[in-house]
Amino acid sequence: MALSALSGDEQGILFVQLCNVLDPGIAVALSSVSNELRTATRVPLQQLKTDHEAAAALCRKLGHRNCKALREAKQVAWYNKRLTADELKLLGTLGSVLPALEKLDLWVGDAEADQNTDVRPKLCCVWELRDYLPESVALAHALPDFMGEFVKNRFNFKKATEDAGSEAVQIAFFAAFLHIVDRHPCREGATPLAQCTWIQKDAARQENWAKWEKIVAASQARLDGVPEALAGDRDALRLPAHADLDGSVFEIAKDRRMPPASAISSLERHVLKKRLWHVGNVLLKMHNCLQLRGEFIALSPLLRKCFTRVKYILSDDINANVDENAILGERVDSSDDLATMATLEEEASAAVAAQE
Repeated sequence: MALSALSGDEQGILFVQLCNVLDPGIAVALSSVSNELRTATRVPLQQLKTDHEAAAALCRKLGHRNCKALREAKQVAWYNKRLTADELKLLGTLGSVLPALEKLDLWVGDAEADQNTDVRPKLCCVWELRDYLPESVALAHALPDFMGEFVKNRFNFKKATEDAGSEAVQIAFFAAFLHIVDRHPCREGATPLAQCTWIQKDAARQENWAKWEKIVAASQARLDGVPEALAGDRDALRLPAHADLDGSVFEIAKDRRMPPASAISSLERHVLKKRLWHVGNVLLKMHNCLQLRGEFIALSPLLRKCFTRVKYILSDDINANVDENAILGERVDSSDDLATMATLEEEASAAVAAQE
């Protein structure tokens, strides 16, 4: 059917159906077909132009180069883009003009909120520690408390880095951190973490221990609101409950060294190193996530310092307990190998003598 055969109302309906705020070119081309159509579509064409400009501005705010990039996107993830009510309303109208979109992740925060409240680093931390879910959830709950106690200069990253180098701050951090990570029951006859000398000789440290016990209890109490129908999943998120926590890893971190070889068996040493490696792994992943821009970035220097502390403890222990003779012995454990080495040594000596 020829376009000219349509009535003015019919042409107007066709024009409206072709209007696409992300791709207005087709509708604009149609309005230019004839003087009659140009006149009939003048008002809706002006509205289309206004809507397109708003949509283009929204696309740029959401991180897309242009409307075409959004129109062709299959997956988009928008976190804390500080969208206003009008922008959210506009976003809600774009569904029909996003034919390729398969998945949309949208996290909307308070448009007036400070940028330091970006939750992405915190969520990233929970995700990266998903192999240790109980610790992951409890650490996320305790992050504001870690910041409040161990970061005195949250708005001065350089000063926060200097403070993180303090031996006292690192030891105090491990005492709190090990409330959540590496919760192992105290062995019979051993000194519980809460009763270790470092804590008991200072009343303020005893009070701080009790404070962190309450923080851990509060993190677990939040799980009580999970419906009974999800009891299995809820219980999988709970930290191990022990009356007394083992303090071995804390003593190692405090002293910067593993116990002497004469004090523990090789099996006990292996278990302690495995536990210490786990603590270091959690510290590393937390650091990598929280160093992203956000309200917890000032905690990352302390996490890095504590991870480095653990790394050197493990590497020093490996170096101190390597039996070089045993390693060499494995390489030359047969008479043929010994004879070969002797022959090579004789040949090398003869070559040196000939050169002289």
